[in-house]
Amino acid sequence: MRQPQPEVVFGGTFDPIHQGHLAIAKALVQQLKVSVRFVPVFKPGHRQPCGVSPDHRMAMLTLALEGEEGMLIDAYEFRLGETVPTSHLLRHLRSQMSSVTPLFFVLGEDAFADLPNWVASGQILELANLIVIPRNIEKAQGSILSKIPHLTAIDDNMAASGRVFQLSFPKVETSATSIRAQLAAGGRSSALSQSVGDYIERLGLYRTPEKTE
Repeated sequence: MRQPQPEVVFGGTFDPIHQGHLAIAKALVQQLKVSVRFVPVFKPGHRQPCGVSPDHRMAMLTLALEGEEGMLIDAYEFRLGETVPTSHLLRHLRSQMSSVTPLFFVLGEDAFADLPNWVASGQILELANLIVIPRNIEKAQGSILSKIPHLTAIDDNMAASGRVFQLSFPKVETSATSIRAQLAAGGRSSALSQSVGDYIERLGLYRTPEKTE
């Protein structure tokens, strides 16, 4: 019997969506031959508020993914109107697929290190596999990722959940924090797609603090 098509979930605030996010998604699509489901956070529950409203972040994400193969948006939290724990999201997704479907949740190295502090963290690996994105590709061998295998393909015997991998890809050296700083100073970041940069410039986003709560 053929293995069910794997599901890959990429969550985040995407504040704003930038070329680093897209580089990760493209590596997942090209290397693993999967589609990537972007699940934007409605409002972050464990960190500072986003720089712009949920509607602006969704609009920018939609612009950034136009024409990108194998990438789609799941507005689950936006439909709920609230942010839910990752375990809740994964349980929802798991309920919509076969119990043997490989489900992967993408997260950064820092988030992976903090995983024990997440709500119901013990349930996450029961529901999905993890794909960890190294903070620094060159230094990954000396980090907590040094003993985590690289995921280069998803075979027919892939477990539905419970495994941890890391992804190798040509990393774009940027961050949403540095981009927001550039924008706040009146600049324009080359790490944004043309359409997203135009949207931010047209509306004057990130120039002054915006109330998002």
